[in-house]
Amino acid sequence: MPRGVRLAAFLSSRLMLPDSPAPARNCLFGHALSRCQTLLGPSLIRVEKSRFHSSRLSPQTDRVPFALLQSRLEIPNVDALRRAFRGVGGLAPADAPTIARDGFGILLRQLTEEDAGALQSSLAREGVATEIVDERALPAVPPSKLMRRVVYRLDAFVGYDPYDRELVIPWDRVALAAVGQMAGAGAGWRSESSLDGTTQTEVLLLENLLRTGTFEVEERQPKMVRPKSEIESGIWVADFILVGGEIRFTLQAHQLAIVGLGERDMEDPLTNFFTFVRDSLWQLPSALLNRAAYALREELLDRLLDGHADCPRYPTRNAYHEELIWLLWRLRQSGRPV
Repeated sequence: MPRGVRLAAFLSSRLMLPDSPAPARNCLFGHALSRCQTLLGPSLIRVEKSRFHSSRLSPQTDRVPFALLQSRLEIPNVDALRRAFRGVGGLAPADAPTIARDGFGILLRQLTEEDAGALQSSLAREGVATEIVDERALPAVPPSKLMRRVVYRLDAFVGYDPYDRELVIPWDRVALAAVGQMAGAGAGWRSESSLDGTTQTEVLLLENLLRTGTFEVEERQPKMVRPKSEIESGIWVADFILVGGEIRFTLQAHQLAIVGLGERDMEDPLTNFFTFVRDSLWQLPSALLNRAAYALREELLDRLLDGHADCPRYPTRNAYHEELIWLLWRLRQSGRPV
């Protein structure tokens, strides 16, 4: 079994109650595997979540896993989930906080068709509208092309990658734009938990796994400890996905040089990032926007910076990516090119 999968099983076992039913364990395992993919990188985890079936199924069967997608991009109400999960689909009320925390478009994965239908009906009674989707039909988030430098131009996106190669993309080629705040690879760790939800014990476990290939955890302090305020602030990113859904340009506010702002240059990376992205979004009248991108375009910066419910901070990069999957799915369903 791949090391990353073994680690996911270990982490999921720490999150569940001893009497958790099999489907609940399977759902939590999927969340743990996504976390490991984010922290360890896909190269160390060869088996994707979509290749795991519900424990009710035999490993030899070819039954299709289903996902429950939210009808609207709203953080689900935990109490509503608790009531809906009571005795349905193998889930328990205690699973509600974990599921709600990661509810950014994709509510649950790895369900049988029977469980998905039962959960959809139970959630509907609590006012949570969902859609059942064959997981194989969900689009993939395209690989990121990180831009370290951009030029302020209103006729096209002009960026330079880490190798200083110029890319000029007409704005009408952008199908989807998203903005979000989340933990970054260099965000560091604090004593109890980091912004992406990983506890210190899990951090030590991951470090030891990478170093020795075993799961033994040494009792020692993490290598890097930063103030809580610095970690919780996270990093701001913007993504532009082109028509065709195979190319994604990513901007990170803390490491982006912007050329050509002139008198609008405030010498503050975050302010300049917002200025560049906001003006870019105004060149995308037909592109699909996530909530934070829409708020930024409409100049509702206070809602972004205050963490308003309409513009959530993402607890993990996986949560942000799942929202991108949801947006790509909606774009495809609308019949627009993606």
